[in-house]
Amino acid sequence: MNKKINILFIIDYLYGFAGTERHLLQVVTHLNRDLFSCFVCTLYKKHERMLQAFAAADCEIFHLGIERMYDLHAIKKLFTLVKFTKKIKPDIVQTFHFGSDTYGALAALLAGVPMIISSRRDTGYYRTGRRRIASGLAMKACQHLIAACDAIKEQVIRDEKVSHSRIKTIYNGVDLSLLKEIGPDKKQKMRCDLGIPSNAFVIGNVSHFRPEKGHQYFFEAAGKIRPLIKNLKVLAIGFPESYGSLEKVRECSGLGDELILPGYVTNVSDYVSVMDVACLTPIENEGFSNAILEKMALGKPVVATDVGGNAEAIENGVSGYIVPPRDAGALAEALLRLYQNPELRHVMGKQARLRIEKHFTIPKMISEMEQFYLALSSGKRLNGKPQ
Repeated sequence: MNKKINILFIIDYLYGFAGTERHLLQVVTHLNRDLFSCFVCTLYKKHERMLQAFAAADCEIFHLGIERMYDLHAIKKLFTLVKFTKKIKPDIVQTFHFGSDTYGALAALLAGVPMIISSRRDTGYYRTGRRRIASGLAMKACQHLIAACDAIKEQVIRDEKVSHSRIKTIYNGVDLSLLKEIGPDKKQKMRCDLGIPSNAFVIGNVSHFRPEKGHQYFFEAAGKIRPLIKNLKVLAIGFPESYGSLEKVRECSGLGDELILPGYVTNVSDYVSVMDVACLTPIENEGFSNAILEKMALGKPVVATDVGGNAEAIENGVSGYIVPPRDAGALAEALLRLYQNPELRHVMGKQARLRIEKHFTIPKMISEMEQFYLALSSGKRLNGKPQ
């Protein structure tokens, strides 16, 4: 192939290091630049540090700057996006999130882009009513979809009537060079700084405090095991969001001083390193959680709810436990089992790391994406199954 493949990625916003934004940064950073040229368009919010991160990855950024999709300003800006798209002549446009899947796909269609791909990162909880109708219409413009896990793929097939042959699952990958558990001395210092005794049993959760993340069940499970574990500490990391403040989170948890709330942190892996068991307890709208992969890569047994692709990441009973959503009792039982058996924690943590090394690395993810893009550009038929 003599000509590079131009790919324009359209995403709703680049405002923080959320899962999809980090995923896109990984993609543009690691794609083979002898084969691919990368451009990124953000529709709504942007943040300077995100723009700098993408610029460091040798990726041109175009910020459209709309506030609402359904107003006169957005209609005018649509033609600005069409003009930009025609200028760079992408062979492929790939969209992320609802706004990009609809507004961005329409711009790509008007610009005559030969291949439009939707990247589905969650199970579409917010695609209801008019959004579902708009999403369904947009899918007629997309030739293919990339699903972050099989659970998303099956839901799109079921709810949006998209044929199996148009969807390919490509799992997220993590950078193992950045995910190594901190040493004993630093871990002890971290515990000391957080007010955690050296003999404490620490369960943790890393996710912003939004209703779909199911923190109330995590806190309820912690309350159930607290009388049985005198040295229990609960570490919950993330923005308070729907609670309004960290003080309100503490009040609603009922855990008092046992609950440690650092808020938003940038060195997440250091905090995960002090945990004995990591949890993720969503009740809906989960995709394929980078948070779970990162905890597993740090050698932690993970207890997660059976939502989205969690059961595809964790091998139940081997590298962690999968429990039903909204079931604080089942979560408490799994946590108590791990507390009572330190050797089981060690073995599961080791198996978790090995599972990441085998299935969920950035080189594996990038290799599958490159093969996918190359196949599309050469006109090969795809069967939708992971290669």
